[in-house]
Amino acid sequence: MKISASFQVAFWLLAWICVVASADSSLVFPVTAMVVSPTTPVLVDNFEDGDNQNALGGWWYAYNDSIGSHIYPNPFVVTHNAGNGAQGSNYFAQTTGNLVSDPVNYQNYVGMGTGLAPLVTTAVDLNQYTGLRLWVRGDGQIYRLKIVSKNIADRDYNFWGFNYSAPNGSWQQISIPWTSIFQGWSSTPANQVSRADALADARQLEWTPLNPTASFDLRVDYVEFFH
Repeated sequence: MKISASFQVAFWLLAWICVVASADSSLVFPVTAMVVSPTTPVLVDNFEDGDNQNALGGWWYAYNDSIGSHIYPNPFVVTHNAGNGAQGSNYFAQTTGNLVSDPVNYQNYVGMGTGLAPLVTTAVDLNQYTGLRLWVRGDGQIYRLKIVSKNIADRDYNFWGFNYSAPNGSWQQISIPWTSIFQGWSSTPANQVSRADALADARQLEWTPLNPTASFDLRVDYVEFFH
């Protein structure tokens, strides 16, 4: 077989490069690496896998009191409704039910939530983010998004959170910077925890109707933290 002159030149050039590279460790050939921007949002869940575990490893759940409030589905399951999620997605979180009134003992509660880690005993520091962004839909009522942290004494009602209106009949994206969240109703000093301390000890996100209601329809899609 006859070897062309151009092949011989290429061969000896490659051999020379290998020799030089082995003799001089400072010679580095550039490679292209994928770098994740520190401003890239961190997905909690877009629900498109159709299961009850979010992208952080936490699990979705539903909860209600024992005095007459109800929620469906319970146990929680992701809703599949092709093309009817936010931006035409196929899966989303949806719960319906009712929240009874209990103006004396305040033992009424109902809602859905998700863990921020595989174990709810694991604290996640949300101070590394600027806030939370998600798509919501509902029945026009006011809902509260709560950041559940174990270092709050009155943990049933006094979590830091944000109230929003869930538009009826259409999806709407909302952004919640941490500077806009506030604690619940209690002003007792023992129940007050700073925003930074609460965010540093976050365990779950929970959604609940803000006021007693005969019925509610709460939907959430594409939940993410942003920097």
